[in-house]
Amino acid sequence: MKLSEKLAALEEEEGKDTAAAAAASSSDDAPARRAKPSRSKDGSPWDDTKKKVRRLILDEIADKIKELDAEEREKELRTALDKILQREDISVTPLERRRFVAEMVADTLGYGPLDPLLADAA
Repeated sequence: MKLSEKLAALEEEEGKDTAAAAAASSSDDAPARRAKPSRSKDGSPWDDTKKKVRRLILDEIADKIKELDAEEREKELRTALDKILQREDISVTPLERRRFVAEMVADTLGYGPLDPLLADAA
């Protein structure tokens, strides 16, 4: 599968998740909505949320992860990300959460947006 096909499939899946979330939130008895990072054309709400979470990550685990090997470092980072997303009340769909965590791991431990390209064998 080509990269463009993968991206198209992810965008389609995200559209379905967004539509389902909108339908669920439109009911009168739905709980109050929490702050949700979303991608706008300029990407700023998503990027602002990533910056905020990155600061929190560095404050919380920067000293701990220095002495860990790569596998333990990623595990510690993912655990901290889960706690921060819950504590800071950042509501995301499962697809957005998966993408958000992957981007944060790549930004923090890897080469950022280049990681998916470097991992692609094609």
